[in-house]
Amino acid sequence: MRIKNYTIKTDRLPCSLRIALVADLHSRDPLQVIEALGKISPDIICIAGDLTEALDGTMDDKNTYGYAAMRALPKIAPTFYAPGNHEVGASHRHLRKYPPAAGLVRITPENMARIEQSGACFLDNTYAQWQKIAIGGLGTGLLNADGKPDLD
Repeated sequence: MRIKNYTIKTDRLPCSLRIALVADLHSRDPLQVIEALGKISPDIICIAGDLTEALDGTMDDKNTYGYAAMRALPKIAPTFYAPGNHEVGASHRHLRKYPPAAGLVRITPENMARIEQSGACFLDNTYAQWQKIAIGGLGTGLLNADGKPDLD
């Protein structure tokens, strides 16, 4: 785990804000991350993807830790979760085994229910308002024909 601190000064926010960014846990034990975030008390937590592995049902046995993190982080601060390429089954290893032409669903209804019940706000090509601040989550475009995210 690496912790980096940045200070950004702007007059575009109405108050000072401490944001924690979490990424690339890849369903590893989140205890160290949860403890660190509990100590720094961020105002919000943003998950920038790859918290879990494929949510299309093919790797559900590997996502126990990812769901544990998803449930624990909102107890520390409001949590906003954007999927990365691994959540949607777009890792190179997964694409070789389960190509998109196989017609797999990106996220099964069962896994979407787990996300919704976690308390994290899931942002897949959408945004949410938090204290008059828009927080957006752009999904990966690796499964799109051009390999680029949908910027619309």
